[in-house]
Amino acid sequence: MNSNDSEDAFWLIHDTLYSNGFPRNHPILLQSVRRFHVDALTHVCSRRGKRRVNKDYGDAGPKNQWFLVIEGEDLQACLSVQPCENIRTGGFGILTLQIMECSETMPPDLLHRQTYFCHRRTLTAKAVLETIFFNGWHKYEMMPTKSGSLCGGRHHT
Repeated sequence: MNSNDSEDAFWLIHDTLYSNGFPRNHPILLQSVRRFHVDALTHVCSRRGKRRVNKDYGDAGPKNQWFLVIEGEDLQACLSVQPCENIRTGGFGILTLQIMECSETMPPDLLHRQTYFCHRRTLTAKAVLETIFFNGWHKYEMMPTKSGSLCGGRHHT
């Protein structure tokens, strides 16, 4: 899944935004960041309300899913780690990026939202996304707990 025109979703495995198939002329890149949200959603539902659970995991999959939402002027970028096999790390967990229109309504499966306002008018979504790669967030993977459920971890390479 490099890109899907209907969802604008990307798996972030490689070391740059563009090497993951993200279009260089995507409109979100030049938008100023207004706010950041940290969202917790129940039982791995996507921000569009579709199930994202991989059936291979059954009940061992994560019960809640966290998203970092970068809200621009009229688009938002939603980052999350999905429980899929990562060809780079050999483990489970791929950082995904979904681009969608901003919405004032809360997702129906929202458990918690923490909002941070951006006071730098010159901060663009492109700068934030490039910082994510610089800090190696795309190298995170999910690790099994003693109970068998998956939780966040980090692959250092």
